[in-house]
Amino acid sequence: MNDPYLIPNSFVLKNKLNITNQEKLDIAESAISKAKLHSILDVKGNFDYKHLMDLHKHILGDIYEWAGQPRVMDIEKAEPVLSGMSVQYSNHKQIPTEAVAAINKLKNVNWSNLDTYEQKAEAFSKNMATLWQVHPFREGNTRTITEFCVQYAATQSIFLNQNLFAENASFTRNALVMASIGEYSDFSHLNRIVKDAMESGDKARVSVKEKAEQIKSTSKDIFSLKGVKEIDAKNKAQQDQTKEKKRDHSR
Repeated sequence: MNDPYLIPNSFVLKNKLNITNQEKLDIAESAISKAKLHSILDVKGNFDYKHLMDLHKHILGDIYEWAGQPRVMDIEKAEPVLSGMSVQYSNHKQIPTEAVAAINKLKNVNWSNLDTYEQKAEAFSKNMATLWQVHPFREGNTRTITEFCVQYAATQSIFLNQNLFAENASFTRNALVMASIGEYSDFSHLNRIVKDAMESGDKARVSVKEKAEQIKSTSKDIFSLKGVKEIDAKNKAQQDQTKEKKRDHSR
């Protein structure tokens, strides 16, 4: 099938940067998308299909004209962990329907009833993999869907360390592949990194909270009556020393 996304007689995606070399495009895409992720929270939405599209457009809109739009063709990708076979992604005509269904499943989970990291990681992994298998976009699915799911989890007071996914991008994608092969799906790898991301995310929040409490406590001491008196006494002592030095010089 002819791929309308490719530069003619090439395997390189058409792009706004007019790059025709795959290696150079990979470098540019990585750098630009990482920079765009710093402002990703500026993209507001209701964690629905449109929100998913908007996140993708924000991340890759400076590179591809079609960013923020579902793919218009069926795709296959040879996966090393599947000995060159591909995950069976959604038919492109079914993307809106199947993406909406996957998002609704994610949002219908009663997250407050899940007590352990294991329970939360299992539910998160299952729903993330379901949405990922739809593969709504020609490129940028893992980045966009990870961001979408992590942001949604935060609204349910489940905080994941996003950097863990970014720093282990290949592992994350391979884990998603293994969790998306029907009856043979293996969620163990995805559960593992999701659980680690939840645990490290909570530890980071506790650390930030403790530092904030320390600053707050210090501020209270500074602006308490005792603190003000100590500062006044210190200032007075310095002033007395200055006056004494001036007297010595005038003698």
